[in-house]
Amino acid sequence: MNQQDHLFENSKQLSQKLAVALTRFFLDGPLDPSLEERYRQFLRRRPFTALQWILHQGTPALLERYLAAGWISRQDLERGLAQDDPAIRQGRERGQDFANPFRKPCASLQAKRHVCAHLQP
Repeated sequence: MNQQDHLFENSKQLSQKLAVALTRFFLDGPLDPSLEERYRQFLRRRPFTALQWILHQGTPALLERYLAAGWISRQDLERGLAQDDPAIRQGRERGQDFANPFRKPCASLQAKRHVCAHLQP
């Protein structure tokens, strides 16, 4: 167990636990089987919350690995992308049509959408 594992075990903050679990499970090297199972159980109980965290704070590489695990549906993925796009949120708040083809999403969201387009059928 390293310092991040102790933080995961002792933290009461969901965002900290998500950050540690996602990073350790999907990006770090081989884990002890008991730790790997603990992270898997934690993440499998919160698939949409984990997706939201990745879309807001994660990298395209983390998103790619998360989607490859198959823990989230295409519908949830599209919902997460729509909720993450500030222009869509603002349009909804104003009652506007948010399917404007001339609106360009931010670069990080574009990269994440690119990853999603290639991984999901």
